[in-house]
Amino acid sequence: MKFFLLIYIIGVIFCIVKTNKKIFINEIFWLLVWWILIIGIYFTANVKWKYSMSIFTAFFIAYCFVILVLARKYGMKSNVKIFSVKPNTTVLKMSIFLGLFGDFLFIIDYLRLNGINSSLKSSYDISLIGGIGSIFVPILLVNGLYYLAKDIKENKKISIMPICLLGAYTIPCILNNGRESLLYVIIGVISIYGYTCNFDDVKKIDYQKTLKNLLLFFLILIIMNFILKISQDRFGENEISTYLNTHNVSPDTITEAKKWGKLEFLYYNFISYFGHQIPFLEFVLKEYDGPYMFGMYEFNIISRRLPSFLDLDYRSVGLKLKYLYSANGESFSGCWQTVLGSFVFEFGKFGVPVICLILGVALGKINKKYYETYDLRYAVLKSLICLSMFSTIQLGPFYNILVYGAFIWWVVIFKNGYEKIE
Repeated sequence: MKFFLLIYIIGVIFCIVKTNKKIFINEIFWLLVWWILIIGIYFTANVKWKYSMSIFTAFFIAYCFVILVLARKYGMKSNVKIFSVKPNTTVLKMSIFLGLFGDFLFIIDYLRLNGINSSLKSSYDISLIGGIGSIFVPILLVNGLYYLAKDIKENKKISIMPICLLGAYTIPCILNNGRESLLYVIIGVISIYGYTCNFDDVKKIDYQKTLKNLLLFFLILIIMNFILKISQDRFGENEISTYLNTHNVSPDTITEAKKWGKLEFLYYNFISYFGHQIPFLEFVLKEYDGPYMFGMYEFNIISRRLPSFLDLDYRSVGLKLKYLYSANGESFSGCWQTVLGSFVFEFGKFGVPVICLILGVALGKINKKYYETYDLRYAVLKSLICLSMFSTIQLGPFYNILVYGAFIWWVVIFKNGYEKIE
């Protein structure tokens, strides 16, 4: 695994240097970063799974990727409508207020019903108040990225406002000892930086001052999230023992983990998280056979409220998977079957390539608008797509309202106050 990670890191650095950091705003770069990582860890971690990658699964992944890329290329050649930039400051200000208000509602409701849980991530209770609040929280991500890009591109500095907005966005996830929102913000910020690398005058920015703000920002987020503590709580000695007892882990891997000393838990957490998505996808492709839910698994916020007789509740998938677990004797540390697995739940094996085709064309159209205008709006949209690529190795970007909600609010915020170019 060490050799793979070395080559992997060298390859990533080469791409970054070769493109002068502009690749940070390329969603295919982020897609490959995460998928190469999970596939590489799966093959090199020396953990044998009952469901190992078959030729069909390898072909399925490659086929879907090729369709996505070709459809994206086709979309970039299509005709698109581009609108001139006339920002509606009233809409922007109102949206920020709504985002902060929603954040406040969720935090208060969560603490009222759950208190502060400093250990394991778990399910939590939330009332209608918190549910309404969570709908508005993604606004903070959209505006945070927008004002960050605006500060760097137009003002040659980074103000405190985007830092506060992005920090506030991570709080709901952190309360439940989650780490995803922190990673989304980091990827979003990096991709926005890649966008600003397209402008030579941005290099005049006073990095000495802004670097302090960025370092403080990330330091606060890291401290708040207690990344190491959370990882240790989730994968302590008991979890390591269970992992070793339920998986065929090679002696070399165990020896390598012990070299990490007190961070041994982090090693097992790493190979467990990034190493099991491919076996789980294999499991889904081989064992799962409905019900097909036509969007109701990804959009589980809708499906959980549908009448049970429709059998379109995402929980029905969970029950079926649990039955298959016990019947087939596989053990997974989390239900992360990748976005392809999620789409299998939705549309079946043969419907997944069609969805990849549709998404690819949409990505192509967005890219064409971005490259023809380098507009701040489309930079934010591209950034949202880039950070969503992390979700593709878990479930899918539409499973979590904190992710797909940002796309909805992007449309609401940035489709107001703009006029079509004649």
